Amino acid sequence: MKACDMKWSTNALQAIYRVPAHQRDELIRSIEKRAKADKRRGVDLSALYAARPPFTSIFPVGTVFGYKGHVGRVGGLDCSSFSKKVFATGGSDGEVHVYNMLSKEPIRVMEGRGAVSAVKWSKTRSSILAWAGDGGVVVSDVISGEEVDLKPAWKENVTPPKEDEENDTSNQPSVLSSLFSPAPFSSLAFNGKVRNLIAAGDKNGVVHVWRLPQELVGRSQGGEEEFK
Repeated sequence: MKACDMKWSTNALQAIYRVPAHQRDELIRSIEKRAKADKRRGVDLSALYAARPPFTSIFPVGTVFGYKGHVGRVGGLDCSSFSKKVFATGGSDGEVHVYNMLSKEPIRVMEGRGAVSAVKWSKTRSSILAWAGDGGVVVSDVISGEEVDLKPAWKENVTPPKEDEENDTSNQPSVLSSLFSPAPFSSLAFNGKVRNLIAAGDKNGVVHVWRLPQELVGRSQGGEEEFK
């Protein structure tokens, strides 16, 4: 680094430490010139910022890292609760992608059975991912590739319509337990307290609720090592 004509504070020197060497000398001259004009005795952070240096040189923009994406709109995205590096997306191209943040290519690609509007990671199993959209609701183990068999949360629908109200949509059941709906699914969530329940909402305003297999209820210890 060029010898400074003025005394610099430690914080001010640290602020310009990452400036490329070929730019640093000119930057020091311009900052000291402004500091002298302001009749300062030295250069501290306030003097540095008063000189209005190019902030992109002091705070360089982070590396832009792009991922191989979907063909069309991304309808859902969720980050794993078990791994800070793993996230999943669902798109209008009918695919579900699982990524490690350090890799541009998806580490898993699954068919979504139509456009996907929502994806959610399980809160109790690191490899369990659910998605919903035009093709219904799917819960899958992304490591083994096996789909999870969902059961209705109850044997019958809540608030079923009366016989003389079957054609009146205003009295249609507000909660169901069907994996498929006449309307596309638009939202999805695992129950954070009652861990064996998962619910999805469709575009007709109906909520669907199912039970997960008991073996998926207990919290697993899996994490990043499963996604290598």
